Amino acid sequence: MWKALQVFVLSDIHLNVEKNKGMFVADAELASCLLWIAKQEIPSIVILAGDTLDFLVPEKERMIQDFEPVYAASLAESIVKEHKEVFDALSALSEKHTLIIQDGNHDSELILSEVREEIQKHVNGVIRWMVHGEAARIQIGDDTLLVVEHGHLYDSINQVCHEKLLQAVHCYSRGVIHEGGYKAPFGTYLVKKYLHPLRRRCPILEFVKPEVPAVLKILWRLIGWREKIKWLGILKNRIQVSNKNLQHKIKLVFSPQSLFAGEHTATTEMEDFIQEKEQEQEPQQQQNSIPPTQESIMADLQKIARKDTMFDLEAFDENVRYARYLFQKGVKLFVTGHSHAAKAYVVNPGNPIEEGLYMNAGCWVRTISLPQQQDTKQWQDFTQKLLENAPLNEADYRPYTFVSIFLKENTVTASLCAWKKGQEEKMVAWERSATNLLWEKK
Repeated sequence: MWKALQVFVLSDIHLNVEKNKGMFVADAELASCLLWIAKQEIPSIVILAGDTLDFLVPEKERMIQDFEPVYAASLAESIVKEHKEVFDALSALSEKHTLIIQDGNHDSELILSEVREEIQKHVNGVIRWMVHGEAARIQIGDDTLLVVEHGHLYDSINQVCHEKLLQAVHCYSRGVIHEGGYKAPFGTYLVKKYLHPLRRRCPILEFVKPEVPAVLKILWRLIGWREKIKWLGILKNRIQVSNKNLQHKIKLVFSPQSLFAGEHTATTEMEDFIQEKEQEQEPQQQQNSIPPTQESIMADLQKIARKDTMFDLEAFDENVRYARYLFQKGVKLFVTGHSHAAKAYVVNPGNPIEEGLYMNAGCWVRTISLPQQQDTKQWQDFTQKLLENAPLNEADYRPYTFVSIFLKENTVTASLCAWKKGQEEKMVAWERSATNLLWEKK
């Protein structure tokens, strides 16, 4: 366990082999933020909480495999070269502060020693690696225990089986490619099979959130009827598999009555999607060959937008159930990433034993939310841009965000911050003092 007076958490940066296109285009902004952290007087712990690198973006349209250890180090080298400004800033930061890099579902290749060595070559200070799905535990003051992790282990379609991944690494280290042993998460399958081939046709697709309901609906409109039948079978199989993983074990702790009423997780969204499509009239080949219209996609997305709370900072998301478990074990602050949606809300408020603050650090990639107004013109413009591959305005994208935590005069302050125009902008902040052990919104 680490001890710290100040902690910064950044997540989901998604550095990849592309430069100035795709999801990550924020080299200058990210570098300026990292250099600002580097100049902080108090020695801090800086955590890059997963998906720092993105190995799912292919180099020169190369086909992505589930796990390619031979190719991973070369890809890491290319990523570092493309984003030299960012790694120079990380290097400066690491000379004064403690730098921790955790793995996520897009950079599970960090488990390979040659990949870590390639990155370390470009960073002067020592990087502390957490690449087996473990969480970071940090004590802040006497009374606040912080836990930080990526969050993909709680996502049914993006869980990485670290046990099988490690077996594949063991085999690879002995010169054996472990065929058929490790299978990438279903979310990886979606990315490499459907999202990447559709990027040229509909690049806005990779920016749209909420990802599970919205992207599935759009993809359903764009793929052929044979793919739809195959897809439903794969989705059903994925959900029906009995999981002996961290998510399953934590679920067993709770009775259904203890879960937040109205919670709608990625798994139930997937189940709802399958049920909806199976209940539709049998899809005829002729019907499914008709290209999607702007009106049909707009109608689908408007249904989703009416109940979407993804970018509402204080609206509970699926991680509330796992946060409750940790708070029952004495954790007072739980920070994740993964969903790309910044969050900050208190769970079990007013309960001095089980209260805790959950925060999601958001991301450093371009994301867009669905229009929230029932403005027909606004919706028509949005879907037209989506279908016509038209560029969006910078104002359409969500801000880049991170979490800042510090201890001063026996009071812990946890802030969700945006990085705008080269400076920190606090979106919301919570405090917890030694005299009042409950979180209070500033």
